[in-house]
Amino acid sequence: MNTTFNSLNSYAITQAGHNFLVKGMTSRDDLTEYCLVYIARGTQNFHIPGIGDVEASTGSFMIYPPGIQKRNYINDTMGENYWVLFKEFDNELFSQLNFEPYKLYKTNNTAHINECFERIIDELLFMTSGYNLLVDTLFTQVLIDLWRGCRDELITREQTPKISKDNSISLALYMMKSQCQNNYTLDEYAKMCNLSSYRFCHKFKEKTGMSPMVYRKLCRLKKTSILIRKYPTWPISQIAESVGFESVSYFCSAFKEYFNITPGEYKKNFIKDFKKNTKNY
Repeated sequence: MNTTFNSLNSYAITQAGHNFLVKGMTSRDDLTEYCLVYIARGTQNFHIPGIGDVEASTGSFMIYPPGIQKRNYINDTMGENYWVLFKEFDNELFSQLNFEPYKLYKTNNTAHINECFERIIDELLFMTSGYNLLVDTLFTQVLIDLWRGCRDELITREQTPKISKDNSISLALYMMKSQCQNNYTLDEYAKMCNLSSYRFCHKFKEKTGMSPMVYRKLCRLKKTSILIRKYPTWPISQIAESVGFESVSYFCSAFKEYFNITPGEYKKNFIKDFKKNTKNY
């Protein structure tokens, strides 16, 4: 039996993003709107009040309600997720799909879902004529695709929460992610956590699988990929300097090693795709 949905739904979407994450990263955001988080790659922990941290794999998603703190922790060496902030949850589509806040769902991960998220991000970034209607249409498509691929049962409340994690280096992890442009020394990071430099490095390596400075470098590289998309007119040198890279040649080499493409090629491909999509609309 086919299910028919209303063609027009308004979600009042305000922001969307694509996060590239490394092991040990903890994302914390105080929400004033609803937030859909979808795991595109890797294993992450979602924090659910009253339950704790529940492990979720690729294809899992959850809707956080406003007025709470969204928290998720990255377990794998590398991870990706997409997120969308929106204000309207009480509409007819959500009622038909039966999606509820704070419930973890599992769906089939597909390139098509990822592409829809990417287009939502682009439309919100450039705000071309009619973008708001297109964003609502794309988000409707995402929701229906997620609903189609869902397993019949939830994977949340029946699980035993996997609660752990040593919080002694959390401040350093947060600072490296949110203020990666600052060239704090190893000793300064250790002092933030009230640890000796030796103990800090040991705990950091134990938790993330890498040294503090390698972790910070990956945070910087992840941020440059976002800035290239957000400010395509900026020179590569300006992008590099804005996140703390002092040598442009070193940045280009590190970017190529991490993303398997040079920053110049990455920028060129983004501009090419953007022009192609704009032409199509």
